[in-house]
Amino acid sequence: MRNTIPALSLLILAAISCNRPTGQADQIFYNGDILTMAGDSAAYVEALVVKDGRIAFAGSRDAAMRMQGDSTMLNDLQGQALLPGFIDAHGHVTQYAAMSDVADLSPAPYGKVMSIPDLQLALKDYIARNNIPNGMPVIGNGYDDAIMQEHRHPTAAELDAVSATHPIYILHASGHMGVANSFLLKEMGITYQTPNPSGGVIGKNAATRQLTGKMEENANINSLLFLIAKVPRLPATRNLPRC
Repeated sequence: MRNTIPALSLLILAAISCNRPTGQADQIFYNGDILTMAGDSAAYVEALVVKDGRIAFAGSRDAAMRMQGDSTMLNDLQGQALLPGFIDAHGHVTQYAAMSDVADLSPAPYGKVMSIPDLQLALKDYIARNNIPNGMPVIGNGYDDAIMQEHRHPTAAELDAVSATHPIYILHASGHMGVANSFLLKEMGITYQTPNPSGGVIGKNAATRQLTGKMEENANINSLLFLIAKVPRLPATRNLPRC
């Protein structure tokens, strides 16, 4: 297994010019496995040249060294690997910030919600701690049915037991679904006859012909946006949930 140099890996593929090095290099990397990932298959070169914060050349060592100047920094990789940096395109940084003031419903090791009673208690404590008046939205984030003891999603009725005078919405740890209480469902005008929105699912119990409260995908997004729009600013608690 090849070793890597993470700090240097961010440089690869920022820009690779035609193989005609010109000018004095700021840095030259050589004597290692320099992986460019160019073309249909992985491609290795002998040396890589950095100039003005960009990759100016990737190719033979001899050609790279022709760009060496008095101030060029030579980086002997000593057999280690230099490869393209990994870009996190799914970090949910903005969601993390947006959810920083809501009730934290995360399970261990991030939080303490390991069952539906734990979830109900966390929401009740959140309402009491922040003196949230009747009618004011309550949002929770980070519950995980796969970890909670019941191994199922809470229901609208179980959120009604938390409060029948607050619209409540709790967001699943995945961010792709959540659960609304009956107060919120009524405010949104959702009934058992309401059709699913495009790209979303409204949870319904066919046996009882009742809403379960569960919202998936676009139904989830619509519920969350509806509730957020009802309050200009959420109470500050700084309980940071997972993203």
